[in-house]
Amino acid sequence: MKPILSLVVALLISTSWLVAAAANDEQQTALSRLQQQRLSLPVSLQFSQARYLHALPRPLNSHGELHIDEQQIVWQTLQPQPARLVIDAQGVRQQDSEPQPGSEQVAKILLAILQQQQQQLQANFLLTLSSAQCVRLTPKDNALQQFVRYIDSCGEDFPAQITLFEQNGNRTELQLSRPDA
Repeated sequence: MKPILSLVVALLISTSWLVAAAANDEQQTALSRLQQQRLSLPVSLQFSQARYLHALPRPLNSHGELHIDEQQIVWQTLQPQPARLVIDAQGVRQQDSEPQPGSEQVAKILLAILQQQQQQLQANFLLTLSSAQCVRLTPKDNALQQFVRYIDSCGEDFPAQITLFEQNGNRTELQLSRPDA
């Protein structure tokens, strides 16, 4: 009986080690995909955004430009309503105003994703591949999990599409392109 018990324990230990190794391999593969999507900063991109809300039959659409550098993101919406947001370590704010209270966490996540801050992404998200070109970021933080189910960052040589899936079923799709494309 004792040899069988020892064999079962050994199998359980080796199985859990294999599962952990496979998870680590998947995390490394996803991290490698993110590295391929990494943008050289500073960069300017055009965006098209569609926000899908439960209560509305059609998405809310906008488009404009993003200017990303090491310190901040300037989010310039051109249509349907011109607006300029600055996203930096202090939070999200309208141009020449104070950051919105409580926006630091949102800013931190947006900076990490759009600037491809891989250490920050690894610390705050479980990284997996959702397809050959997409990295799925699933929040580790309980507070963030209350709002975000996961985020998909897709693209070959830069994050061409970022989709945020919320816990309430809403989603935001952000298409990015280079101005010369």
